[in-house]
Amino acid sequence: MAESLSRGDGAVVLTGATGTIGSEVATLLCDRDISVVSVGRTEPPGDIHHVSADFTAPDTVARAVETLRQSERAFRGAVLCAGVDSFAGGDEFDSEAARTAVQVNAVSQLRLLSGVLDSDLTSCDRLFRVSLASTDLLSDPAPDAAVYAMSKRTLETGLQFVVEDFPDALAVTAVRLPYVGVPMKTVVGDAPEDPPLPSEPSISPTDAAAQLCNHLKTVDPGWRVAEAE
Repeated sequence: MAESLSRGDGAVVLTGATGTIGSEVATLLCDRDISVVSVGRTEPPGDIHHVSADFTAPDTVARAVETLRQSERAFRGAVLCAGVDSFAGGDEFDSEAARTAVQVNAVSQLRLLSGVLDSDLTSCDRLFRVSLASTDLLSDPAPDAAVYAMSKRTLETGLQFVVEDFPDALAVTAVRLPYVGVPMKTVVGDAPEDPPLPSEPSISPTDAAAQLCNHLKTVDPGWRVAEAE
């Protein structure tokens, strides 16, 4: 059972709107006449409202939250696509690259989402839906992606605690996506000349974006994990 999400329901907050998957999400949402508010360093093209924030700098995220709070927009959902890649293994969990990956991929986006979810949400008669671009590395680990997977696990775990704060008002889905055939634009730490990526993509960026958007239509509150189809 699904419920349509239209412009009248309020805006969708989108992180990573200029990335490989995030840009596809932005296109799909705009094509459906859904208002999109991008939060990140780079302003996306098109008719998308943008709020500047550098996810490596917590103070800029705090300012973005304040901007969103002061806006007259109603927010009804979020798609979290922002991320940096890392090819660091388990012996580099204490590295600067690992700290950056956790800050960008998890902490800043959790701070942003928590800022959007004010006290009025608990009495809202409509669900606030969150769709997260996670990774299938959490289901099928790879040794050269331990830091990246750890940062995504941190985000998933943090979102589960957010759901506990709003058990009847939040529907959060972590979509564990496989490799989409395009390396991520930003890599933290040392990147090998020939990174250990799958030779063939399991899903296209467009299909990945479509699955993320489809989970914005769920009618059941709570936390769930969805493997990519």
